[in-house]
Amino acid sequence: MGRPAPATSAGHGLDVEAGEAIVTGGATAATTFNGNSAHGILVEGTGLINLTGAVTTANPGVGTVETNGNVLAGVWMQQTPGEVTLTSSTITGLVSFGNTGGNGMHIVVGSRVTVRGSVFLGNKVNGVNISGGNGVGTVDSMAGIDLGNTTTNGANTFQAPMNQGNNEAAGICIDVANGQAALLAVGNQFQATNCATTAATLYLNATTCTNSVAACATGVCDLGLTNPVAGPVASNNSFNVSKCTQ
Repeated sequence: MGRPAPATSAGHGLDVEAGEAIVTGGATAATTFNGNSAHGILVEGTGLINLTGAVTTANPGVGTVETNGNVLAGVWMQQTPGEVTLTSSTITGLVSFGNTGGNGMHIVVGSRVTVRGSVFLGNKVNGVNISGGNGVGTVDSMAGIDLGNTTTNGANTFQAPMNQGNNEAAGICIDVANGQAALLAVGNQFQATNCATTAATLYLNATTCTNSVAACATGVCDLGLTNPVAGPVASNNSFNVSKCTQ
């Protein structure tokens, strides 16, 4: 794709339903999917995306590929769960900032994606939200989502301090049925800690994904957990955020 012209539409900036979309940051002007009335980028069905950009400024969200200021999510990924031929998407160097009604990125489990060196700040809800699908097949597994693993740090930025570009909810939210393997989110930047270089305990809201002083002393939560099944049972899912802990 690699176009420098902005993509702004009455719906999604880019909708990938099948095949592969290749998006590359412009050399002289940013490739932008900003200000759409739905998602900046939607990846669904058997579609996949390989996106390569570079972050210029985390706050206020400038880069060579942007999904900023959309009414819904900056990026929404909802690939067909259990599809045996589904190839993992890769998102590197994306800036997803200030989306006005949703998350910087929303990933429905069953999707396969690797995210590196990207920024998800200033969003109305979470930096990244991981949610369940319709309960069919392997849809509850987070195994296909890699925000940083034990071999390669994520080098993403998911949260910032209060009034310095923080998301209005958690940096990363897990809203998936209980009992899943830990979400891979190794070696990323949160509000006070770069977990690639520093060991620290992150600010976790263990019952919802909202920011609150009651759950997180700074009023900003790096991580959030919620159980999509109504009732008194809290989420027992977890994050692998080494060198940090949740």
